[in-house]
Amino acid sequence: AMEIYRWEGKGFRQLDSLRFGEERDFEDLLEQDAALLLGNERVFVISRQTPIMASQKLDLLALDQHGNCVVIELKRGKPSRKAIAQILEYAAAVAKFSFADLEQLTQRWFRQQGREFTSLLALHSEFFEYELGRIQASAFNRKQRLILVSEGVDVRLLEVAEYLRRIGVDLTYISYFSYQSPDEILVATETVLGAPVIKEESRQSYQYKAKQFM
Repeated sequence: AMEIYRWEGKGFRQLDSLRFGEERDFEDLLEQDAALLLGNERVFVISRQTPIMASQKLDLLALDQHGNCVVIELKRGKPSRKAIAQILEYAAAVAKFSFADLEQLTQRWFRQQGREFTSLLALHSEFFEYELGRIQASAFNRKQRLILVSEGVDVRLLEVAEYLRRIGVDLTYISYFSYQSPDEILVATETVLGAPVIKEESRQSYQYKAKQFM
């Protein structure tokens, strides 16, 4: 992990590394603001711990401004290559969701949180601040975007993720480290693959973005 210091008037103090006790602890932060993952691009979280198949649940399901589904899978610690197979399975399942399915998931999620649900079209237009009716129900879930988030980077997993990206799978691989001080939590992220445009002609020309979430 990188070392993070905070200036405290007379000198720097190194912040302690923080390991979230459970993956859901990091989910709590991303549920409130998933912009940590895609920089300035906001995504609208519509479901959490979504049942996908027998005994398997997707961590977070969101929509981007165009209505594409954003499949977000979190891994505490370095993931194995099985994580790639898992997120691909989830994306394949999500690809089958109709607009009615997405609306039902959103309604269930909002009611669980005690939030008012109107309609998915209305909530999406309100979140992304466009005039209701500009995007039709038929435009939703035409594409699935995959985001895999883990502590650190697994090199072998990166090789597979890079290959999938080259053949057209919209996969973003993000590494994060978390830190704590007496009164705050900081999360530093580095987009290892897919940020925001990969130079496909050069395998080593990744664009790195470091961000902090407070």
